[in-house]
Amino acid sequence: SRPCVLSMEMFETDRQLPLDEYLLGTIPETSMLRDCNVWGNYSKDYRPIVELAKSLGMPVIAANAPSRYVSIVNNLGQEVLEKLPEKSLELLPPLPIKTPSAALYYKFSTYMRATQMENGASVNGENGTCPAQDVLNDSNPALNRMVMAQSLWDATMAWKLVEALRKAEHPKVLHLCGRFHVEHGLGIPEHLDAYLRRFHCDLNLGIMSEDGDAFRAIAKTAVFIPVEFAQNGKPLNIDLEDPLLARAADWVILTNPAATNAQ
Repeated sequence: SRPCVLSMEMFETDRQLPLDEYLLGTIPETSMLRDCNVWGNYSKDYRPIVELAKSLGMPVIAANAPSRYVSIVNNLGQEVLEKLPEKSLELLPPLPIKTPSAALYYKFSTYMRATQMENGASVNGENGTCPAQDVLNDSNPALNRMVMAQSLWDATMAWKLVEALRKAEHPKVLHLCGRFHVEHGLGIPEHLDAYLRRFHCDLNLGIMSEDGDAFRAIAKTAVFIPVEFAQNGKPLNIDLEDPLLARAADWVILTNPAATNAQ
């Protein structure tokens, strides 16, 4: 089989060294868990695949942007990133990162508005408006920075994928991330497409006449969606006829959180 490398959103780029040390067996898992500041659900959800990669000698890429830089963009804008030391910039994609697409901007703002409402935002804010709309306004600089911070995550992961693809020993890369980062070809796919066009990657991409062509020439996406099922096997909380569902990814995989390992 072709050599493969695993790339993960769950590790930030500045944690690559302790991750590599653990995969090589030079530090114990307890040290790696501490120094990589792993997610709270690491043991249950991600440890099995990291351990599989370790047993196979498979490289694992710490692909996500360090959270301190995401906070900078969220609070001050991406321009401040260019003031970072050279060593810090090595942890990030080329700056400046591309402006988020209108589709991603709309998706993000809609998601944030729905989240605020679910968390108890009143439908009647100042002057009778929805408070979520007061904060999440298309002309609001705070929203612009939030979307750009989201894009820094996406761009960093896309750049790490490009770096891996440019290495002859890594012709196949499996990237794990939250579905928001790839659904409907938005986020990572947009940045990866731009990087492939800009940096070529020495890949045979064929004719690239439209946005997304370079990405589609070499990549496929899959999203896993947890679904509640009735006793007759039909899904309860999802509309299988929704056209947006079919276009979410190349493969849309419905999972049953209630199923046991044996099932």
